[in-house]
Amino acid sequence: LFPRFRASMRAARGATDPVARALLGLWTIFKTDEVRVLHELYTAAPTEPALRAALLPILATHRTNIQDEARSLFPDLAALPNFEAAVDFVITAMQGAALVLFAGQDPARERAFLEGLALLVRSAPLLLQPVS
Repeated sequence: LFPRFRASMRAARGATDPVARALLGLWTIFKTDEVRVLHELYTAAPTEPALRAALLPILATHRTNIQDEARSLFPDLAALPNFEAAVDFVITAMQGAALVLFAGQDPARERAFLEGLALLVRSAPLLLQPVS
């Protein structure tokens, strides 16, 4: 799925800024049947040791790819100390939202989620500063 994530983050239609484009692009992939199946695998993995063992290296590679792509898309933010944690937060938030929002496919809730997430990401320079 990563090549689709990359292409989508770079080319999302209707997005007016890089943050919105990346989030909208990610969200289009999170809404696919392939990701729905992947979520089913995530759900089964804790009780299926062989599945868990097979998924762990794939997920580690996927995380590295997403982090690298985020650094490429947002080089100014990438220099901040908590950048990787912020990227992980965005991906995890999208995974959770995808599970909740798949049930109803409510465009207004999806839009509100993406707008709220974009607001958080745009605030990242403040949020990513080290805590003193």
